[in-house]
Amino acid sequence: MKKNNIFHALPPRVSKNKERIFEIDYLRGFSVILMVLYHFCFDLHALFRDFFTFPDCATVPEFIYKLNELGTAIWTGQEYNDLFIFLQHFFSGLFMFICGISCCFSKNNFKRGIQLTYVSVIMTILLDAVSVIAQTQLGIDVNIHIYLGILHSLAIGILIYALVSHFSDSYYVTFIASIALFIMTITITDFDMPTIYSLTGSPQDYFTYKQPSIVIPNFHLLLLGRAWDGDDYFFPLHTATLVMMGATFGKIVYAKRKQLWPKKLISPVGKGIAFLGRHALESYVVHQVAAFLILYLIVAPFGAELGGNGNLRCSS
Repeated sequence: MKKNNIFHALPPRVSKNKERIFEIDYLRGFSVILMVLYHFCFDLHALFRDFFTFPDCATVPEFIYKLNELGTAIWTGQEYNDLFIFLQHFFSGLFMFICGISCCFSKNNFKRGIQLTYVSVIMTILLDAVSVIAQTQLGIDVNIHIYLGILHSLAIGILIYALVSHFSDSYYVTFIASIALFIMTITITDFDMPTIYSLTGSPQDYFTYKQPSIVIPNFHLLLLGRAWDGDDYFFPLHTATLVMMGATFGKIVYAKRKQLWPKKLISPVGKGIAFLGRHALESYVVHQVAAFLILYLIVAPFGAELGGNGNLRCSS
């Protein structure tokens, strides 16, 4: 039996001079923009309160208080809560789905998955190290811990797709795999993430630099979706489901590996968003550092110093 006839495989992958597909880059960039805006609202709420201290209250301009109030209202206010939960699931789900489409065009998804695993693990180690140093050496209340975030889960999803596609590139097989993963996901979690418990047991213990000693021996609970911990958590099977669904869509809609969006309708703004989409990983890694630097440049002229206690405060 010929695999190409029986299993409806995609055309051979071309590694050189391959054409970018605008709409995929655009949607990926759009999801990155939503992520950055989502996190920046948190930064307005938290960075002014937990990172900066002003030496003299008289030097703090009114607009800084307004920015902090805006971030706090958006991030913690009940009127925005449902909207932000929707946006979080929307842009993360879209990003995973687009990742699945991109898998169809990759020559080596095992390599992509392993590389992304390295990046996510290094990010986890660096964030834990920064948190420990900031708390113990600098007296800054930095508690950022990501043990199984979106990059970790995407790496797992890509590796699962690579394993399935190793045996068959059929969109039938990919679709069946996505349904199987979906059934496993709802069986384990019922899609009700708030009911699964934290490894630390109490909210005040969520964000301490002692967490790795708790997380490491119980990491299998994170993988199985029976616990969550850290500042960013995505259930790997849920992520893998969306990756496989995206791959199924890509194999059907982009069977010829050609752009569908007319080139004449691409605007300069669209090109900019697509450029961001082509560099989504870099954007994810650096966007919070960039946000910190932007906010620091805003407050530094007014004498702000590093350090905070959970309130927008002055030292005098």
